[in-house]
Amino acid sequence: MTEDKLKNVSHYFSMLDYIHGGVCLLQKDYTVLFWNECLEDWTGISKGDIIGQEIDQFYPHLKEPKYRERFSTVFEGGPPAVFSSQFHKYVFPCFLSRKRLRIQHTTVEGIRLDDDNEIYAFIACQDVTDLTERIHAYRTMRDQAVEEVKERERAQQALQEAMKELESFSYSISHDLRAPLRAIQGFSEILAKEYSTSLDEVGQHFLNNVVEAGTQMNQLIDDLLAYCRISDGQEQGYIIPLQQLFEKIHRQISNQLHEQQGILELPGITPDIYVNESLLMQIIMNLITNGLLYHRKNIPPIVKVSCEIKNDFLLLRVNDNGIGISKEYHEKIFEVFQRLHANEEIQGTGIGLANVKKATTLLGGVLSLESTVGEGSEFFIQLPIQNKNKIDIMKNYV
Repeated sequence: MTEDKLKNVSHYFSMLDYIHGGVCLLQKDYTVLFWNECLEDWTGISKGDIIGQEIDQFYPHLKEPKYRERFSTVFEGGPPAVFSSQFHKYVFPCFLSRKRLRIQHTTVEGIRLDDDNEIYAFIACQDVTDLTERIHAYRTMRDQAVEEVKERERAQQALQEAMKELESFSYSISHDLRAPLRAIQGFSEILAKEYSTSLDEVGQHFLNNVVEAGTQMNQLIDDLLAYCRISDGQEQGYIIPLQQLFEKIHRQISNQLHEQQGILELPGITPDIYVNESLLMQIIMNLITNGLLYHRKNIPPIVKVSCEIKNDFLLLRVNDNGIGISKEYHEKIFEVFQRLHANEEIQGTGIGLANVKKATTLLGGVLSLESTVGEGSEFFIQLPIQNKNKIDIMKNYV
């Protein structure tokens, strides 16, 4: 090509110096006729060095059949050749900072200039490095998400299997353990009723111990079953009126209040909230009975329950005037079968507070305790609640 024609080509394509993309024009013998400023910047090869020269002097890999055959098709008037970044990272290797290759999407299309019948290869390179890296990051995140879903499914499957085992265990407790216990209690009651007059004072004492031990064992089985039945399937909530819940608790606790001459103070005005009633009932009921049970000698137990809604959390406080708990045992008391007092002093099974902790955890809540030995304890429960746009939660109440 003559020098005048090179100048005409340069003038004809001069506007392409200002686009953000590489543009090159090749003659059929692979001589470079145009090389825009973007390619100068990307490759570090100036126009003066490459225009008028064969492209494969700078990029020998373009002699490879996979390039030559597709360029030849274009020069012969065939369809454009597309070098996708998925299979061809680049046609003209260009480097970003830290010697990182610039990923390109390159299209080679045959064009004619004015009345010239010759077909030239118009090469357009688009930088898709950022897009490719984003797609890769997205795919990585997607794969991680899929794996996490699979992991959750595996965990859910393992949980379901564990729950089946737990159901089997609960069944065993309910039936296999209760059968001999019922026999012991039944024969003990017959002895106490029919033959108590035949026993001396020591014998009657032993018999009473058997009856009491049977009753305690029966209660222990009930409490253990209750603990086992607090499961992950119970965290689903629904709208409940707190006022009705507290009334139900008061009815169930009335006999114990009368026996111990205790006082129970419950909140006055309460809202409707979205929470699991069964688990919340477990929490409040166990804390109240715990406060009534562990009272100081000759001092009637007083249990006060208060609550408030704050920042989408239900804040519960259960305060008692009981015997108090030493700070060193504040963690231990929430474990199953952990008791601080002998059964002769205060009857109990050591499961009530474990139920409170388990139910609070399942509801996504937080449990804490403040206590002074000889003065009483205060339990704090913070539970997340949801409005569900179904109720108007009252923000201020006692």
